[in-house]
Amino acid sequence: DGGGGGGGGGGGDAASGVRGFWFDFGDRTMGKRRAGVGAFRAPFVVAYNADYEAQYDKKGRPRPSRPFNLTVVCVPTSAGRSRAIIFGGSQPETKEARRARRRQQATEGAEAAEAADKKPPSSPASLLFKLLPVWLGHLFSNRFLDSDLAFLHYQEQVVRTRGGEAAGSYFMPTQSDRCIAALRRWLSSHALSGLPASSASGPHAGLGPLPPPIYSRDALFDHFTQHTSHCRHCQAAV
Repeated sequence: DGGGGGGGGGGGDAASGVRGFWFDFGDRTMGKRRAGVGAFRAPFVVAYNADYEAQYDKKGRPRPSRPFNLTVVCVPTSAGRSRAIIFGGSQPETKEARRARRRQQATEGAEAAEAADKKPPSSPASLLFKLLPVWLGHLFSNRFLDSDLAFLHYQEQVVRTRGGEAAGSYFMPTQSDRCIAALRRWLSSHALSGLPASSASGPHAGLGPLPPPIYSRDALFDHFTQHTSHCRHCQAAV
């Protein structure tokens, strides 16, 4: 099973350009399969919207399920560092989606309509999370981000030392690598070409050199400097 976050396979960059691109993705998390569409909205936003596979009760009736929505705003703050703002939750139903749902309910009958209108029950984990103080939720969120932080930190260093091209620095043969390759192409084509030259070379010449790699675990996962010192909820709990 895959981890919860926003992981999953990536489809092609079927719609791309200076404003970003979209991609299909699918994965399995917490024992459930999900599939949907992701979008990179230039220059800072990545959004995932997906549905979980249908679940049925003992009588074969569909169980209501909550959609998966996750948006990450990742703002560069200095060379090699970014501020991540993450939020999720259900998005308001549009008028077009509401009309389509009603048309589907009309053709499927009253029982299907009643099942579709039921709000999905909250999971025990969701209920527990709502009872936690804000600072404790932030603590758990930071621990979740730590699972990727070390990989991203060192992989970006390797990409720079190998010329700045991710495709030439890493072997990425799978479908799930395609959206990463698309993001790298977007950076080279749209984000970096207008930057002033520096001592660095390759596609990332305008960004300048990265700071030295951080090999100390305490320094790499310094949550107080990275988060607590700036957060009013966590400051109140210190």
